[in-house]
Amino acid sequence: MTIDEQLTTVFSNVFRTKIVDTEFQVADIPQWDSLTHIKLIIELESAFSISIGPGDIKPLYSDYQTVKNYIRSKLEGS
Repeated sequence: MTIDEQLTTVFSNVFRTKIVDTEFQVADIPQWDSLTHIKLIIELESAFSISIGPGDIKPLYSDYQTVKNYIRSKLEGS
């Protein structure tokens, strides 16, 4: 499974909506609030077997591409 496939699955599960276009940001998904963002972080950690530090949580509250780039950098650094 590719990073995009895994990410869209995680986003779809957390926000309970089908993700078809990955060019979205926080404002495009009404369900993406601070509480669901924490759920997203937990699911990302689980799905990708990574640890997301407290200082990285807020910057990831932005858009799909930022999250994808972050995940990619964590996986490449492992």
